[in-house]
Amino acid sequence: MVERTFLTKSSSWRNFVQPGELTTLGYLSKDPKRQVSVEIVEILGRDASPHVAKAQITIIQPPKVFNYLIPIEEARELLIGCADSPLSYTKYMFGISPRTFGADPQVWYVKEFTGPYIGYVLTGVELKEPSEQIFPPDWVGTEVTEDPKYQLYNLGEFLIKG
Repeated sequence: MVERTFLTKSSSWRNFVQPGELTTLGYLSKDPKRQVSVEIVEILGRDASPHVAKAQITIIQPPKVFNYLIPIEEARELLIGCADSPLSYTKYMFGISPRTFGADPQVWYVKEFTGPYIGYVLTGVELKEPSEQIFPPDWVGTEVTEDPKYQLYNLGEFLIKG
């Protein structure tokens, strides 16, 4: 799977919002050769109350990615030890039907950040192939997939410095 990331140019995505996933994500290592992150994902119910779904540790050692489920309490302890403040965001998913007859819907998402990064919103799409044509909704802005300052592991530093 390939993901592409975009700035979000309007809030019209809110017209289609369903309950999302609240994620708390912290980096134990940001070394480009070996990133290590810990995250807790909570599913938000229709009443907006969170239900813990999973906690995991992720190791990215290009070109491979390793994900391991871990106990929630261990994830909370690890988040305390992160060098930067953990990121917190709600991820909303949308199935957008392409304008091509018979094509599968594309999975678009919006990540709305909270805490010290409140007001920051990114949009993305999950693709099967890098060359796959995209059909962006009207709230999608400039693509920032290759811009390092929009990588999650750099967001804290970028947003603090402006």
